[in-house]
Amino acid sequence: MKLALHRSIIFWSGILVMIFLCWAWRDSYRYFTVASEGEWETANTQGSLAIGHYRDPSPLRDFRRNEFLPTNPPMYYQCPPQVPVFLHSVPQVPGNTILPEMPKDFRGFLQATLNQHASPSWLLTLPYWCILLAFFIPWTILLTWRARRRKWVPVVD
Repeated sequence: MKLALHRSIIFWSGILVMIFLCWAWRDSYRYFTVASEGEWETANTQGSLAIGHYRDPSPLRDFRRNEFLPTNPPMYYQCPPQVPVFLHSVPQVPGNTILPEMPKDFRGFLQATLNQHASPSWLLTLPYWCILLAFFIPWTILLTWRARRRKWVPVVD
Protein backbone atom coordinates (compact mmCIF):
# COMPACT_ATOMS: atom_id res chain seq x y z
CA MET A 1 0.00 0.00 0.00
CA LYS A 2 1.38 3.40 -0.99
CA LEU A 3 1.43 6.02 1.71
CA ALA A 4 0.30 9.52 0.84
CA LEU A 5 2.65 12.46 1.25
CA HIS A 6 0.76 13.77 4.27
CA ARG A 7 1.56 10.50 6.09
CA SER A 8 5.30 10.87 5.62
CA ILE A 9 7.47 11.67 8.64
CA ILE A 10 9.96 13.34 6.26
CA PHE A 11 7.25 15.73 5.10
CA TRP A 12 6.03 16.70 8.59
CA SER A 13 9.47 17.00 10.16
CA GLY A 14 10.50 19.27 7.27
CA ILE A 15 7.40 21.42 7.78
CA LEU A 16 8.19 21.73 11.51
CA VAL A 17 11.82 22.70 10.86
CA MET A 18 10.76 25.35 8.32
CA ILE A 19 8.16 26.76 10.72
CA PHE A 20 10.84 27.01 13.42
CA LEU A 21 13.28 28.73 11.02
CA CYS A 22 10.61 31.23 9.95
CA TRP A 23 9.77 31.95 13.59
CA ALA A 24 13.47 32.47 14.44
CA TRP A 25 13.83 34.75 11.40
CA ARG A 26 10.88 36.89 12.48
CA ASP A 27 12.01 36.86 16.11
CA SER A 28 15.47 38.11 15.15
CA TYR A 29 13.99 41.43 14.00
CA ARG A 30 12.31 42.03 17.34
CA TYR A 31 14.81 40.61 19.84
CA PHE A 32 18.58 40.42 20.15
CA THR A 33 19.37 36.99 21.58
CA VAL A 34 22.90 35.91 22.54
CA ALA A 35 24.24 32.69 24.03
CA SER A 36 27.95 32.37 24.80
CA GLU A 37 30.35 30.05 26.53
CA GLY A 38 34.09 30.57 26.68
CA GLU A 39 35.43 31.66 23.29
CA TRP A 40 32.20 30.89 21.39
CA GLU A 41 29.16 33.09 20.93
CA THR A 42 25.93 32.62 18.98
CA ALA A 43 23.56 35.50 18.29
CA ASN A 44 20.17 35.78 16.63
CA THR A 45 19.76 39.33 15.37
CA GLN A 46 18.55 41.43 12.43
CA GLY A 47 17.50 38.50 10.22
CA SER A 48 20.77 36.61 10.69
CA LEU A 49 22.28 33.88 12.78
CA ALA A 50 25.77 34.97 13.89
CA ILE A 51 28.46 32.60 15.14
CA GLY A 52 31.61 34.11 16.62
CA HIS A 53 34.90 32.86 18.02
CA TYR A 54 36.73 35.38 20.20
CA ARG A 55 40.25 35.12 21.63
CA ASP A 56 39.33 36.92 24.86
CA PRO A 57 36.90 34.41 26.34
CA SER A 58 34.42 35.10 29.05
CA PRO A 59 34.80 32.77 32.05
CA LEU A 60 31.03 32.57 32.41
CA ARG A 61 28.21 31.13 30.39
CA ASP A 62 25.90 33.88 29.27
CA PHE A 63 22.42 34.12 27.78
CA ARG A 64 20.80 37.47 26.99
CA ARG A 65 17.60 38.41 25.22
CA ASN A 66 16.90 42.10 24.68
CA GLU A 67 14.03 43.68 22.80
CA PHE A 68 14.93 46.21 20.11
CA LEU A 69 13.49 49.56 21.12
CA PRO A 70 12.63 52.38 18.74
CA THR A 71 14.68 54.76 20.92
CA ASN A 72 18.05 53.35 19.87
CA PRO A 73 18.14 53.35 16.04
CA PRO A 74 21.85 54.29 15.75
CA MET A 75 22.82 51.12 17.60
CA TYR A 76 20.80 48.64 15.58
CA TYR A 77 20.57 48.83 11.83
CA GLN A 78 17.41 47.95 9.96
CA CYS A 79 19.32 46.76 6.87
CA PRO A 80 20.82 43.37 7.69
CA PRO A 81 23.34 41.78 5.35
CA GLN A 82 21.58 40.06 2.48
CA VAL A 83 24.53 37.72 1.89
CA PRO A 84 26.56 35.65 4.34
CA VAL A 85 29.36 37.66 5.92
CA PHE A 86 32.65 36.29 7.28
CA LEU A 87 34.82 38.81 9.15
CA HIS A 88 38.21 38.66 10.88
CA SER A 89 39.26 41.07 13.61
CA VAL A 90 41.74 43.74 12.61
CA PRO A 91 44.64 44.13 15.09
CA GLN A 92 44.39 47.37 17.05
CA VAL A 93 47.30 49.74 17.51
CA PRO A 94 48.52 49.52 21.15
CA GLY A 95 47.55 52.57 23.16
CA ASN A 96 44.97 53.76 20.63
CA THR A 97 41.92 54.61 22.69
CA ILE A 98 40.20 56.80 20.10
CA LEU A 99 36.82 55.41 19.24
CA PRO A 100 36.08 55.28 15.53
CA GLU A 101 32.99 57.03 14.19
CA MET A 102 29.73 55.12 14.18
CA PRO A 103 29.54 52.85 11.12
CA LYS A 104 26.91 53.60 8.50
CA ASP A 105 25.93 50.00 7.69
CA PHE A 106 25.40 46.67 9.42
CA ARG A 107 28.65 45.13 8.14
CA GLY A 108 30.63 48.12 9.44
CA PHE A 109 28.88 47.78 12.81
CA LEU A 110 29.83 44.08 12.93
CA GLN A 111 33.46 44.86 12.02
CA ALA A 112 33.68 47.61 14.68
CA THR A 113 32.23 45.23 17.28
CA LEU A 114 34.63 42.46 16.27
CA ASN A 115 37.66 44.77 16.40
CA GLN A 116 37.04 45.29 20.12
CA HIS A 117 38.15 41.67 20.70
CA ALA A 118 41.69 40.34 20.69
CA SER A 119 43.06 39.00 17.40
CA PRO A 120 42.58 36.53 15.82
CA SER A 121 38.82 36.49 16.26
CA TRP A 122 36.18 35.84 13.61
CA LEU A 123 32.46 36.23 13.03
CA LEU A 124 30.17 34.46 10.56
CA THR A 125 26.66 35.76 9.91
CA LEU A 126 24.19 33.66 7.96
CA PRO A 127 20.94 35.31 6.83
CA TYR A 128 17.91 33.17 7.56
CA TRP A 129 16.93 33.02 3.89
CA CYS A 130 20.23 31.14 3.27
CA ILE A 131 19.56 28.74 6.13
CA LEU A 132 15.99 28.17 4.95
CA LEU A 133 17.16 27.57 1.38
CA ALA A 134 19.93 25.22 2.57
CA PHE A 135 17.25 23.15 4.30
CA PHE A 136 14.50 23.44 1.68
CA ILE A 137 16.52 22.18 -1.31
CA PRO A 138 17.66 18.84 0.23
CA TRP A 139 14.21 18.37 1.81
CA THR A 140 12.53 18.80 -1.59
CA ILE A 141 15.04 16.43 -3.22
CA LEU A 142 14.38 13.86 -0.49
CA LEU A 143 10.60 14.13 -0.94
CA THR A 144 10.97 13.81 -4.73
CA TRP A 145 13.20 10.76 -4.31
CA ARG A 146 10.65 9.25 -1.92
CA ALA A 147 7.78 9.83 -4.36
CA ARG A 148 9.71 8.27 -7.25
CA ARG A 149 10.78 5.31 -5.15
CA ARG A 150 7.16 4.76 -4.11
CA LYS A 151 6.06 4.70 -7.77
CA TRP A 152 8.59 2.00 -8.61
CA VAL A 153 7.61 -0.32 -5.74
CA PRO A 154 4.94 -2.77 -6.91
CA VAL A 155 1.66 -2.58 -5.03
CA VAL A 156 0.65 -5.84 -3.36
CA ASP A 157 -3.01 -6.14 -2.42
